[in-house]
Amino acid sequence: LILPEIGRAQQQGVITGSGLCADGQCINCMHCDGDCFDSCTCYDEINTCCCSSPPGYYAYGYEKIPCPGGTYQDDIGSTSCKACSASAAVLFHRNYRGAIDQMDCDSARCTNQCGATGSNATCESLHCSTAPTIVAKMNARPPDLAFCKNFDARIPDSACSWFPDSSAPRRALSAAG
Repeated sequence: LILPEIGRAQQQGVITGSGLCADGQCINCMHCDGDCFDSCTCYDEINTCCCSSPPGYYAYGYEKIPCPGGTYQDDIGSTSCKACSASAAVLFHRNYRGAIDQMDCDSARCTNQCGATGSNATCESLHCSTAPTIVAKMNARPPDLAFCKNFDARIPDSACSWFPDSSAPRRALSAAG
């Protein structure tokens, strides 16, 4: 049995995926918002579909990863998340994950998750960061693995950076020739 070459999105001889599916896709994570057929490519031979990651998530070819608190994603097929705020004064609870819009971002504010400002300094010091800090940690090279392990549901090492070294474009074997 020869398995299809899935996840190795080729563009002019360059492979751009690091997982079984292409970057921005996840395995069997179908999200349907009106158009259920164009967001997945399915392979009957291995009973697997590669689908665009849903809103609130990013993916690098394996599982979908919920956006960390302080970030959101309103698009499908993403490899990163957007900052909820540019302010260094607004704290977000890191474990409030999977935000899809600014309303979710507002819910993730530490004042909503830990109580009124100053009333729960322990909660804020343990679980809260600014959106720019969270984005910087997720953009770090090399990945900040300690940061990604500091979530209730940790971010896998393979998805701990929105710019993972493993997804850097590689020459396709067929193009090496």
